[in-house]
This record gives sequence, structure tokens and C-alpha cells, in this order.
Amino acid sequence: MSTREDQFDGPVGLQTPGSGEQHRSLGQDVWRQFKKHKGAVVSMFLLAFIVIATIFGPWLYGVDPYAIDTANASAPPSLGNPLGTDNLGRDVCPVCSWVVASHLPSGSPRCCLASSSAPAWA
Repeated sequence: MSTREDQFDGPVGLQTPGSGEQHRSLGQDVWRQFKKHKGAVVSMFLLAFIVIATIFGPWLYGVDPYAIDTANASAPPSLGNPLGTDNLGRDVCPVCSWVVASHLPSGSPRCCLASSSAPAWA
């Protein structure tokens, strides 16, 4: 005759020493859940692309963001000017790269702080 204590296998979900499974850390659990969320993975790659393009863009593109060319003022996008030009003839692409590069170091921590301190109903 068995008692109730003999039939108890332990709490559900806890690993026993001989179960063969390795213990996962919190970081491994978070990464595992993150990989399952396709939107999060796509967003991570998009953010990485923006950061890399911002860091290496000025060296790869090599155009002065402040060079004025009035002959090409308000030109539409082309191979020479991928985003077109503004009303002074400045190429918009290096200007955008400069703006992102100047705001990324200060904006990223603020965004993370704001999203971590958001109220539960938001």
C-alpha cells in the first residue's frame, strides 16, 4: 500500500537532478522567446541596418552634406542623389545620415527608458 508521499514527484516544471536537461539562464530564456517573435527579429535587423548605415554611411557615400548646388535645386531622386535634393541643391541622403548619427546616441537611451517606464495601461 502506497502513501500519498510516495506518489509525489515534486513540483510541476522543476527539473530533477537526473532528468538530463540543462538549466537555462534567464538570458537564454529571453533570447529563446525573442527568436520566436518574427516581428521582433525583423525589427532587430532593421535597427541594426540603420545603425550600421549611420556609422559607415558618411565614409561610403562621401558627399558633403552642406555642399550647395543651386543648379540641382529641388531635383527628384536619381542615381547621383538617391533621396533627391532640397531647395538649395543639397543632397538629402547625407543630411539624413548626419541627423540620425547626431540623434542616435541621445535618442536610444531615452526611448529605452520611456518604454521600460510606461504605465501598464499604455
